[in-house]
Amino acid sequence: MGLDRRDFLKLASAAGALGAAAGPSSVALAQGGRAPEPAAQGEIRVKDVIFHDTGRVIVQVLTDAGIDGWGEINTVPARMALGVAEAFKPLLIGINPTRIEHVWQMLYRAHRNVRGGLIHTSVIGGIDIALWDVLGKVAKLPVYTLLGGPCRRRIRHYPSGKAWKQTTQLLHAMVETPARLDGVVAALEKDRQRLGRDGCLMLDGHGKLTAQAAIQLCRRIEQFDLLYFEEVVPPENNADLLRVKRATTVPLAAGERMSTLWAFRPLLEAQAVDVLNPDVVQVGGISQLRKIAAVAELYDVPIAPHSTHSPIGLTASLHVDAAVNNFLIQEAYRHTTDVPWIAGLDWPKDATALPLPAGPGLGITVDLDGLADAVAKAKSAPARGVGKAYFLSDGSVADR
Repeated sequence: MGLDRRDFLKLASAAGALGAAAGPSSVALAQGGRAPEPAAQGEIRVKDVIFHDTGRVIVQVLTDAGIDGWGEINTVPARMALGVAEAFKPLLIGINPTRIEHVWQMLYRAHRNVRGGLIHTSVIGGIDIALWDVLGKVAKLPVYTLLGGPCRRRIRHYPSGKAWKQTTQLLHAMVETPARLDGVVAALEKDRQRLGRDGCLMLDGHGKLTAQAAIQLCRRIEQFDLLYFEEVVPPENNADLLRVKRATTVPLAAGERMSTLWAFRPLLEAQAVDVLNPDVVQVGGISQLRKIAAVAELYDVPIAPHSTHSPIGLTASLHVDAAVNNFLIQEAYRHTTDVPWIAGLDWPKDATALPLPAGPGLGITVDLDGLADAVAKAKSAPARGVGKAYFLSDGSVADR
């Protein structure tokens, strides 16, 4: 026998009253305005979350089991990220850190007027990475094992002796000239000769080109057989990617300044890209990067994750790279990972590929004394933020 609307409302009201009477561990149909459900008796709990400002924000999740998880927020200015990060702490204290998807959804949906912005998702991403680190340490397994196990034994990366990305960062939509385009073409020609036919060559447009200029450039560089041309147009104009794609055989890539699974959907549905470049922090952490890879697989689109992170953020990306079948190549710069107080990232000399991360969780360790020194050094430095803008020769504002 079915319930009509009046009976359902009575039942809902009774269930809510019962939940209030029975205490916070009871199940109610709605929990509007209530604090997050704490961990049950015997479950691991978050004891504290510390956001260390070292110039980039290092996330430390402390648990009552004596296991710490580490994450990183390094895609937005630290001063902007810290305010959002500290606002999340009341939602995290006392919760079970191994309920990673539940925590992600809670942080994303807790405030509808900020959700989805790049600062918001970058902060969630740093926390999410730390939670995966905790889970791996609890399970005594690498994160990539928890994601389904490794699909490969090593992870191809660039720059290396066999993979290089050239840049067009000197170009801007208002100042393209044949001479400057000539410079890009000449640089790619030298790169291809140096790498040989068995090397991977890429081009980064930094989102500085109009669709028309990108088409002109693409027609001139098809001869170099690029792995992909990244950020061809500004991310605000991703619809223009389809115009460029229809006019060239050069594979196009996008995504390093996009966040969450939902932002990538229009590009994939329009078949406007050949490669995705999501950033593990900015998209919302390991949880979102894994989902983006899975959806991209539906369209036979590989991922080539962006990264300018410390060993924490890069290693987080490597775990996803290891666990998904549609991985292409990983951006990885040795100078950004040269952090003496973070250990565990294995970077063989002259390598064209990195080994899988070793150890439980992310596989990295943080020297607390070194971290404290980095925080003190950052605190004594001049106030930071968005310290400069970029201008053209006529005084107008340029994209960075």
